[in-house]
Amino acid sequence: MRRYKWVLLSFGLMFLLSAVCVTQAQVGPQFMAGDKAVKAGDTVFVRGDAKAICGTDWTEGMRPLIGRRCEVKDVNPKGQIAVYNKDKKTFWYLPAAAVLVVVTVNPPAKAKLGDKWKNPVDGAEMVYVPAGKFIMGPCEPGKAWNVSLDAYWIYKTEVTVAQYRRYCETVGMQMPDAPELGWKADHPIVNVSWEDARSYCDWAGVALPTEAQWEKAARGTDGRTYPWGYKFDRGKCLSSDGSERDTTAPVGSIPSGASPYGCLDMTANVWEWCADRYQKDYYAKAPPANPRGPGTGTTRVYRGGSCFYRNFINYFQCASRYTDDPTFRSIYRGFRCAKTE
Repeated sequence: MRRYKWVLLSFGLMFLLSAVCVTQAQVGPQFMAGDKAVKAGDTVFVRGDAKAICGTDWTEGMRPLIGRRCEVKDVNPKGQIAVYNKDKKTFWYLPAAAVLVVVTVNPPAKAKLGDKWKNPVDGAEMVYVPAGKFIMGPCEPGKAWNVSLDAYWIYKTEVTVAQYRRYCETVGMQMPDAPELGWKADHPIVNVSWEDARSYCDWAGVALPTEAQWEKAARGTDGRTYPWGYKFDRGKCLSSDGSERDTTAPVGSIPSGASPYGCLDMTANVWEWCADRYQKDYYAKAPPANPRGPGTGTTRVYRGGSCFYRNFINYFQCASRYTDDPTFRSIYRGFRCAKTE
């Protein structure tokens, strides 16, 4: 009997010590992502240098998680975090140092037309686009349609080099290859793929705009051809005029070309990635409310035209849409972000 009591006491002490160790581990530094504690249910961003942080524990199966927003499913006593990405349907344990806790971005509620707000993550100014219908598609009889969107916020300008550099420094990513004339802090970031742009959005708590969101922000509700009206005006956008340009310009350089919601550079400066996959006839059969693009497809849409193009004014029309491989990078292409209310 005395031996039995000793065994019970030993097991009791072991359980108590184990509980203390787990509690300490869960609040200790090995469970900190940056300066924030991590727990199950949190949303985290997997750093670009996760492979180096994981060391010998790295496997190539973890690669799809890099630069992605993931849900924390579990935190174990070894200082490992189980993360899951629903898009990739990928689940792995990573060290806490390999992730950052995502900041929740909540724009003001009950906003109205003309309201502006800054994203606290990257400092980008956003403008408000109220809910409602707009005319989408080419300005030709029988080729336009009414689309209804929920309210959302969208960046006033493209993401800049300075903002993208801050992102890279924060999350351990590498800057893309610089254009021939080098990086300029207030110019739009270029040489980013659709996947690069999506990763930035995951970090900044926003998303790439859908095609419909991009087009409404560019042209308003009256079906105009360009952000400023129905006729092309080279003075209201950054396009090559008379000779080819060799560089972009600071974002927002031409305020006279603003859209009805105050967005700048929707025409020219750089092409902009959108969230949607591409399908030529998608909008002929798309849902009339909040279309998000086809569910399948290998390429992604980009919009808006580039300052390097001359005499192709159809590129600059708000309804023009083009497509490319989501891994392709170009000095002609950047992006802006959006956030549904």
